[in-house]
Amino acid sequence: MLLDLTKSGLEVGLRFKLEAPGIRMATAPDYRGVPFYLDGGQQLMLEGHELADYFLPQNMVFPS
Repeated sequence: MLLDLTKSGLEVGLRFKLEAPGIRMATAPDYRGVPFYLDGGQQLMLEGHELADYFLPQNMVFPS
């Protein structure tokens, strides 16, 4: 949630990083997904179909 109530239409992007025993994965540095827009004081709820491209193998890196 964007806490600054004076802002609206703030364009943001997402980055993911997941670490668990035996696995590490993150958004590829050169991947830029569809931007999301935040308005002050309002929650943005995203669903699976809006996040799916972030988890495609070509948009991920798997560091060792």
